[in-house]
Amino acid sequence: MQASINNQFSGEQYQPLEATPENTFDFSTMIDTSSQFSGSCPVISDINFNFGQQVVSIPIGQIMTMICPYLGWLGYLVVAFGMRRGAEIIAQGM
Repeated sequence: MQASINNQFSGEQYQPLEATPENTFDFSTMIDTSSQFSGSCPVISDINFNFGQQVVSIPIGQIMTMICPYLGWLGYLVVAFGMRRGAEIIAQGM
């Protein structure tokens, strides 16, 4: 059983980080961008509804096109603060 576990977790992604000669660590390869969430903006159709005798349309697609770049940067900030907090938790245990 132990040999099976060792074989399963023997890949390069499971090896400990090693410091560079300047005593720094390279975390750039730790952020996985190959997930189901892509970096492109979603295509959302406009919302139409009847208001009395008029049809009102809300251009959600145009709104998403305007705010999508900012949401992308917000995602990077969330990941960065999450990694920082994770490092704090690990450092407290040492």
